[in-house]
Amino acid sequence: GVLVVNARCVVVPGEVWGLRVGEAVLDDEGDVVAARLDPASALRFAEHGELPERCDVARSDGEAPMLRRPWDVVRWRDSALGRDVELLRGDGSPVRGAERAHVLGDVVSLGRAAVGAGAVIDGTTGPVVLGDGVSIGANAVVEGPCMIGEGCVLSALGHVRSGVCLGPRCKFGGEVGGVVAQGYSNKAHGGYLGDSYVGEWVNLGAGTDGSNLMNTYGEVKASAVPGGVREATGLTFFGCVLGDHCKTAIGTRIMTGSVLGTGVMCATSGPPPGAVRSFSWLTDRGVERWRWDGFRETASAMMARRGVGFGGPYEARLRELANLT
Repeated sequence: GVLVVNARCVVVPGEVWGLRVGEAVLDDEGDVVAARLDPASALRFAEHGELPERCDVARSDGEAPMLRRPWDVVRWRDSALGRDVELLRGDGSPVRGAERAHVLGDVVSLGRAAVGAGAVIDGTTGPVVLGDGVSIGANAVVEGPCMIGEGCVLSALGHVRSGVCLGPRCKFGGEVGGVVAQGYSNKAHGGYLGDSYVGEWVNLGAGTDGSNLMNTYGEVKASAVPGGVREATGLTFFGCVLGDHCKTAIGTRIMTGSVLGTGVMCATSGPPPGAVRSFSWLTDRGVERWRWDGFRETASAMMARRGVGFGGPYEARLRELANLT
């Protein structure tokens, strides 16, 4: 049979791995967490989202955290990070340059991680896992639990607080805490970002700051889409969600609970609105559409700097999203 697992389930419950053909597990709201199906039924399910009539359905015995709103990435971050760190750490190896730095507690390198002089990697508050080719600058501080992906560069004097997970080949500096970032994104300069989700190919200009706490210390309310209803997130700490290919100018201020779609260019002297439509170009003159040719040129230039091409199905998917927007 074919095991089909819902990609929105960030921590898969243990009973999924024991499913037999013709069995499925649902969460408390009736969404399919996983199913093991014969190949023909698996294909129909992937295309139409419908389980076969004779499927044996049961509710999950354990927690099955499911992403339903943009800020759920922050809600389930710690549960997912804890599981991921244990799965990814493997046997590990020593950290290069440890004799010039301060490596404390549970620190694991998955390859040739290099640490600059005076850096502090503190695994006493939770495991720190460093991917192959990670470079940590002099006098930087990294606090666990966190996962720093393959080929990431942490700037000198940077501060990575706990709860951070960086995908491959990101460049981060300044101060970050509780941030989940996909691959190839940059926050290389000063500024604070907390309790946020950052997509791929995002670039935050120097001095970009993101608020993650209301002045009232109350629950953060946010809109998932422009003009949408402001919803209670259930979170006291929630910064922002930045879609793939977002860009901010120097000194940009991102307010608590902001959701910026794919391909947003922000070059305003004031903070962007709480929710920004994908492929928007923001200046002090107002909001305009980021024309596809201009977006494509910028995205291609950024990706080429990392040796990645822009085209094929990837370009087609982004073009489709731009047309929908």
